[in-house]
Amino acid sequence: MATSEKTLRVLVVDDNRDGADALGLLVEELGNQVHVTYGGTQALDVATAFRPDLMLIDLVMPEMDGCGLVTRLRQIPAFAQTKIVAITGQKDQEHKSLAMKAGFDTVLFKPVALTEIKAVLASVVH
Repeated sequence: MATSEKTLRVLVVDDNRDGADALGLLVEELGNQVHVTYGGTQALDVATAFRPDLMLIDLVMPEMDGCGLVTRLRQIPAFAQTKIVAITGQKDQEHKSLAMKAGFDTVLFKPVALTEIKAVLASVVH
């Protein structure tokens, strides 16, 4: 890894544990500090303590979905400008539109390609 690349604090939120863990490992392998959590409610507490530079959040989760979570996160001043990316298996325009209205910066569709993850990581300014 080039020394000019910066280490980011990345929070991965997905109720699919295998998917969340796999994405977390991938982001970690790319030289970042990662915390993985499996639900929206838990993610609020984790985000406040971990203070991530980037959040990768699944849209469809029980209890609190991704849109509900990002709405809550955006109300916290510390996360008003944080890069928050939706990750979803729902490839329709309606889900993408709802995610963008809720406060996500962008939407990636599962399965997320390595090039997409690298592009998101490269776009984070901190």
